[in-house]
Amino acid sequence: TDATSSNITARVGSASIIHFAGHAVQRPDGTELLLAASSGNHPPPFIDGEFFRVHPPRQCHLAVLSACATGTQGNGWIHPFQDIVESLASAGINDIVATRWQIDSDATVPFMDAFYSSLAQGNCVPFALQSARRVVSSHSPYKNPYYWAAYFVTSGQFPGLKEKNHAYHEESQESVPASIR
Repeated sequence: TDATSSNITARVGSASIIHFAGHAVQRPDGTELLLAASSGNHPPPFIDGEFFRVHPPRQCHLAVLSACATGTQGNGWIHPFQDIVESLASAGINDIVATRWQIDSDATVPFMDAFYSSLAQGNCVPFALQSARRVVSSHSPYKNPYYWAAYFVTSGQFPGLKEKNHAYHEESQESVPASIR
């Protein structure tokens, strides 16, 4: 009940870690992380890539999106800049953990326990993710890669990425005639 848009908006700017555990929905314009329904016949509220561009998590160094298919993209290279992972990366978050497909809720709990235990031991995010994969895959009900291979880590910390994107945008606009800009 505390995961409302207004509470998230109030805290996201100062959060050092974002961990979303819930349901995600893939829409043509990007991924939506569903929040608890408020009441009545209203559709459930959500946060998406646009939310994180409007409310950038400036202090965040780790985002974990532990929900179904949070790191998938459209069928081609050309898609709207609505993807949550892209939005978090462009905000400069060091590490973003997302999923490639629908995940099993029961397997997620021991996976995240192992992941955060490894982080607490001082391991880096990629190593903690690999460690969690080993732990979960060693348990008989979760040996199949479906249960642990969906998780991946990406980084928003590419030196000069924002500057290069800005320069590329300016350069590409210079080559477009003013009449169609």
